[in-house]
Amino acid sequence: MEESNVLENQELRRANRIEWKRPVKILSPKRQRGQSVNVSATGILVKLPLKSDRYIPQVGDQVKLAIQNMDNTSTLEVSGQVVRVEITPDCLRFAVDLTR
Repeated sequence: MEESNVLENQELRRANRIEWKRPVKILSPKRQRGQSVNVSATGILVKLPLKSDRYIPQVGDQVKLAIQNMDNTSTLEVSGQVVRVEITPDCLRFAVDLTR
């Protein structure tokens, strides 16, 4: 494979990701619980169980999230825009750009 093809097939990322599994509460637009998958300096990937009666994020949605620290002594609230939604057989994952 040529080098140009390799570069074309790589995912475009603005920042490095680190695995970070924490309970996440979606505060708006509709309250729901999920779990973070990974985070970066500019965003977070959140996983939700597949349930038809729950909020299904759409690209462009503005969301507000609450994430407790490791000791559960304080909560960080962040807001951003949904930039990607992935549906798998067992879950729904959505990426939030925290700079928007």
